Amino acid sequence: MTQSSDSHDYRHSGAHSSRSYREQAEAVRASLESSKLDETKRILLLQGAKNLEIAADRIDNPRKSEEAILKFDIYTHEDVVKKARLLQAVSVGEKVYLPFCTPLERILPLCFARSSLFPATEREELVKNIVPAEVTEGQNLETVDRDVKEGSIYKIEVSSSKEKQITLTLEGGRLYSYDRAIFAACLSKYRDQPLSSGPGSPWIELSFGALANLCGTTRGSSSYAAMKASLNRLANTKLTIGQSLGKSRITLNPMMEVKFKFDDQSRPKKIQFRIGQEVAELFGRQSWWRFPHEVLKMQDLVGWLASFFASHKNPRELPLSYLYRLSGLRCKESDFKTLLTNALEKLKSPKVPSQARVVRYDMWSHSIHGYVVVLVTTATMLKS
Repeated sequence: MTQSSDSHDYRHSGAHSSRSYREQAEAVRASLESSKLDETKRILLLQGAKNLEIAADRIDNPRKSEEAILKFDIYTHEDVVKKARLLQAVSVGEKVYLPFCTPLERILPLCFARSSLFPATEREELVKNIVPAEVTEGQNLETVDRDVKEGSIYKIEVSSSKEKQITLTLEGGRLYSYDRAIFAACLSKYRDQPLSSGPGSPWIELSFGALANLCGTTRGSSSYAAMKASLNRLANTKLTIGQSLGKSRITLNPMMEVKFKFDDQSRPKKIQFRIGQEVAELFGRQSWWRFPHEVLKMQDLVGWLASFFASHKNPRELPLSYLYRLSGLRCKESDFKTLLTNALEKLKSPKVPSQARVVRYDMWSHSIHGYVVVLVTTATMLKS
């Protein structure tokens, strides 16, 4: 199940759903006229009818509701909340939930998938950064492994439209393509529970082996070292997202909280983490994407291109230099065309999920300006 299919089914069933919600609300109000319920139950049922009417209004007039997080009270029917979570983040009372995804899917904000936040880093560069400092019992990942000077700030290249301009600023240290898979895997653990609201919120706990399964990577000491280093980077990174349209800035500080549980030999045995509800502000309507989990486990330039093009419904003509900046690949710009061609050829493999599988790509020089243009089509893109 992809985001595009979910959104399509939801929109086309909107008229029927809104009518159904209004009929249910009318039925509740009508039943109250002849019932002899106590005042408390009457208030609850009236609130339920009101929530059904609000849900119908949102279906009929989706553009009128621009808040990233749809707000419901605790009496809202579960089906209404589930339907809304197909399209965006929601809150029920004080609890905030991410959009729904199946166990075989991962979700990310579009500004994460279409930017250099998780750059197309070569494996050789990643290997240099996977050996963490020794962690001792009682230490939190927020206090170890930090090899980046405090206050290092990076402006992230991000794809955004004129109507909705987005800026990303990273403070702490640079991230890698591997971190995309780790972060998305951790987000997936919030499929059935609310995001963290602060220090009193519960930690999510899992073993290194369980995290390896979520990321689709092999188990073993080298993989666990890479996972610890990735968690460390995410725990020591502050990300600020600026948005146009008068929306306030969003700060993830840190991107996620992480700590270890230790065994009798004081060796890290379990991972505990929390992700704050601020991240839900990035999961408004048409601001996020649902990916097959196999796409996000791909690394290097191949993995970056897979997630980038998988997050598009239609082919787009893009300047080669623009893709180069967005990818964050550390290479000479003159070498990027060759590296891009090689990566796109790999994405033609039938083993690549259809959402990211390249069926055709073209490159040509712009007839007026002379720069190189790239047009990529995947197996699931709609013909324009």
